[in-house]
Amino acid sequence: MSELHPLSWFDELAAINEYSEIEGWLFKQLEQYGFPLLLFGNLSNPGSGMITNFPDEWMQRFAKKDYIYQDAPAQHCFKSITPIIWQEAYDMPQATITAKKILNEAESFGLRNGLSIPVVANSNRSVLSICYDGKNIDFRYFISKSILTLIGLTQTFQWKLLNSFSTEFFDLPKLNKRQIDCLHYLSNGYTNKEIASFMKLSHYTVTDIICELLKVLNASNRTEAVMLAIKQGII
Repeated sequence: MSELHPLSWFDELAAINEYSEIEGWLFKQLEQYGFPLLLFGNLSNPGSGMITNFPDEWMQRFAKKDYIYQDAPAQHCFKSITPIIWQEAYDMPQATITAKKILNEAESFGLRNGLSIPVVANSNRSVLSICYDGKNIDFRYFISKSILTLIGLTQTFQWKLLNSFSTEFFDLPKLNKRQIDCLHYLSNGYTNKEIASFMKLSHYTVTDIICELLKVLNASNRTEAVMLAIKQGII
């Protein structure tokens, strides 16, 4: 297992000027320490900012079923600034039956031994959830030895986002009128052809609008785009 060397973080982060590079930096740092799977999410505006390589199918299910409001580690991080091991969150007396079912589902996607670290800065609350790839017996020992450094990494990363990429990560998506109109039609289950007729646009133009919507909202499909838009008060 690699040693954690935080002093190099500051210079490396200071040199990053493109938002696309910040994700790669985080993946690289945590993978070499035994955490190949991670999620860094904005809890202040869920859905607005997220960096993750968790399995796509799991993330789609998590969004579709609104697990963020039932998942025990997530609920802990909404209210606390204390890191929590996933299993400990599910073992708490207040953990619901649904929360324990979520744990079993997550394990089926390879998300078993994990840690969630909340961080609050300038009224922005985020969370870093990381999944360990070593043996079960090593997990708690490694966490006990590295927890302070992992907290420092999380806080340093949040600092960089706030100072350099606040608009990209913390702000809600900004949509134009045509995109919002299209979302309203999507939320009512209309097809692209029907939407094109309502909006007096070509079928191809509507397809382009929807593709752009998915990118802006960071959604993988039409249903997820609608769900995110509703959660964020866009429609």
